[in-house]
Amino acid sequence: MGKNEVDHNWFGDLLAKFIPTDLDIEGKTPEEMVKSASWKAFAISTAAAIPPGFIGYATILPEIMAVTKVQINLIYSIAKYYGKAATMNTTITTLIFANEAGITISQDVVKKMGPKLVVRAMGTKALRPITQRIAVRIGGRITQKLVARWIPFVLAPLFGAFSKSMTTTIGKYAIKLFQNDIEIEEIMPEQA
Repeated sequence: MGKNEVDHNWFGDLLAKFIPTDLDIEGKTPEEMVKSASWKAFAISTAAAIPPGFIGYATILPEIMAVTKVQINLIYSIAKYYGKAATMNTTITTLIFANEAGITISQDVVKKMGPKLVVRAMGTKALRPITQRIAVRIGGRITQKLVARWIPFVLAPLFGAFSKSMTTTIGKYAIKLFQNDIEIEEIMPEQA
């Protein structure tokens, strides 16, 4: 593996790039936020899956980026609702995406201590293997979408339903996570 392959992590870059700054959650419950974001993800994925063949291929990456942005906004909106916006960091966002992807995070990163959840903030270097595993899972989904672009009208609603389900899972886990008291344990610079 060359240096550029090791240093480049598109999913980690995406998480860092899509940090929302101004979220309007006025009057919305977390459950309403999840429902709204899930339907938005459904609409994005369904619409993106309609163009057939090679034209449809060009919609895959924009679709993934748009759905991921919806999901990140959802996570931050739920954090804001529970008064946890100040504790948000890439480690927590990665933890939520890893949970959805079925990737287990070490007990060294997240510990339940009584009513409190202690999250060890991890640097980019330490998060890289986790975000790369998430990226591999997403890559598998991209392969499925490539095949599906040849029969779009049949499979478009299925991919929409999949994005809706994935967004709902992310939202429900975020609610469960942010209902806890969260303490961020900072890492030493040499561990980043």
